[in-house]
Amino acid sequence: MIRVFWTEEARSDLRNIRDFIAHDSPRHAELVVAELIAAVRRLESFPESGRMVPERRESTLREVIWRNYRIVYRYPAVPDEVHVLMVFGADDYELKPGAPRDSQRPADYNFYNSAFLLSREGKVVSTYRKRRLVIFGEYIPLRDWLPFLKWFTPIESGFATGKEPVAFALPVTRAEGDSRPPLRAGMLICFEDVIASAARESAAEADFLLNLTNDGWFGQSSQQFQHAAHSVFRAVENGRPAVRCTNNGLTCTVDAAGFVVEQGVGETSDIYGPGFRIVKLPLPPGGWRQPTFYQQYGDWLGWSCVGMMALLVLRTRRATAA
Repeated sequence: MIRVFWTEEARSDLRNIRDFIAHDSPRHAELVVAELIAAVRRLESFPESGRMVPERRESTLREVIWRNYRIVYRYPAVPDEVHVLMVFGADDYELKPGAPRDSQRPADYNFYNSAFLLSREGKVVSTYRKRRLVIFGEYIPLRDWLPFLKWFTPIESGFATGKEPVAFALPVTRAEGDSRPPLRAGMLICFEDVIASAARESAAEADFLLNLTNDGWFGQSSQQFQHAAHSVFRAVENGRPAVRCTNNGLTCTVDAAGFVVEQGVGETSDIYGPGFRIVKLPLPPGGWRQPTFYQQYGDWLGWSCVGMMALLVLRTRRATAA
């Protein structure tokens, strides 16, 4: 049994957050889901050989990535019906340490911007909580010490910070004798793909990066493409393909060399319209999860340059003073 508490204070906070974030049209969501189910049912190709093998349909790699959490409530039987995994974004919550278990006070809970992995049986088997939050968009800094800051932002409350990177395990059927472990998707949410260190942590034990993002903040502007461009750098830095699944943004697949191999949804190139895309993910040849130079050493080169510049400036000032 799940207990849900709906209080006036919580209602106010949730409404403020909801009104500030762009949402998909429920009607479009229903149409896209229906089309997606039909498309998945038509998939017959066996991933190792690429041949048409109708009798091996249950072995086909058919993973669905979906950003709109409404599908989970309106179509709870979708994973079992078409035998797919689902990755979707929604909010999560957790009771704070020391708070009463039956508390109805929103202040006693931490709320998280999260991604979930839904099994083929329709059960949540893994959760990722966003670790890099948008300042004044998802949280208010120093809120406890400077409470007046909330009056200068569109939100009155915010999310808590996730603690660790998570890679979703996606079990697939492999060729006989192939002992490689299940595919693992290194999870990122929204602008976390802008932060190199966050992507590096998520990619460490993953075969590809998966970013679920709501770019409705930007409306219809060049910022959609500017945000997507960062995925190219993250893919190259970590030697991992990257998949971006967005609403009101650029949905695309980037290979490990940084080339955008597929983009857009539906039959048009309009990145703001409803639709879906089933893609072939170009995994790197040879050994999987091979660490790149950046994976091994991180930002030490950049920080070394900063340190050397600081020493050079200090030395120059001393020479001038002398």
